[in-house]
Amino acid sequence: MENNTEDGPVANSLASLINRRRGARTYVELSKDCGGKPTHKALQQMVTRQLKNFPDPDTIRGLARGLNVLESDVVDVCAREVGLRVGVELEDGLVLAHARRLPASAQDVLASMSRELLKLNGLAEAAAEAKATTKTKPVTRDDYRLAADKGEKGMSFDTEVDPD
Repeated sequence: MENNTEDGPVANSLASLINRRRGARTYVELSKDCGGKPTHKALQQMVTRQLKNFPDPDTIRGLARGLNVLESDVVDVCAREVGLRVGVELEDGLVLAHARRLPASAQDVLASMSRELLKLNGLAEAAAEAKATTKTKPVTRDDYRLAADKGEKGMSFDTEVDPD
């Protein structure tokens, strides 16, 4: 599977980072600037194929050196490409004022409680979805008679019921 669209590499991919930062250098020249790791063949594969496995630390260090970026930038791009969520994502995050001032044990309790609440919310959503998809049985004459027996307003034994 290639790591590009008709217009070029996917926006926040390792291929995109390499292509943006290598300039006019060939893969051989870039590999030399990386200290030999990754090799020029590996660099070409990183650009033409989707990243399947997370690179080893030496490859990350070499890419950062050769591309003149921070190691954390390479880690971030690679992690996102292999499907790992990294960094602060504000749309999913809830920031508690001054929570970082709490002891580590208290922060762990907050994180654990958050995970459990998300699990419970997922269970509640699944139950609501199951209930919504469950078919309700049609109202029958017996249901009307039961309602009339209970004395519900507007129900009597002579109420006409459409059998369908």
